Amino acid sequence: MTTGNLFPCRNCGNPVAWRTSKKGNRYLAQPKHWTGDKVDGARTYWPAHDCTPDPEWRERVAAAETQRITEAMQAGRIERGCTITVVKGRKIPLGTSGVVFWVAPEADGYGVIKCGFTTADGDKLFTNIENVKGAF
Repeated sequence: MTTGNLFPCRNCGNPVAWRTSKKGNRYLAQPKHWTGDKVDGARTYWPAHDCTPDPEWRERVAAAETQRITEAMQAGRIERGCTITVVKGRKIPLGTSGVVFWVAPEADGYGVIKCGFTTADGDKLFTNIENVKGAF
């Protein structure tokens, strides 16, 4: 049986996957294995994930994310988590700054990359990535 797309739980680090129940509800599940009477000797079942938060694992993940953001800003890349300032454009006032939460290419196929950022006031703004610079 395939295990699906496993990824680490953001609270404890255990491998989990999104599964769908017989009723059609999606839930976060952790694979469990047992030896049974099958020919191959092993079976997998998917009970709901019972998370016990691991503070040490969360600290390691947060440190790695901080390191990734620092390296991206030093290299001049705009990525999720970076602090930016608007330096050109006409719809958003120049000098507006915030933290990037989204970066993606525009769907129109002209090669435009957009970014979304949140200001200190909590406003969510979107603009062309060419209109912003990383703030250090």
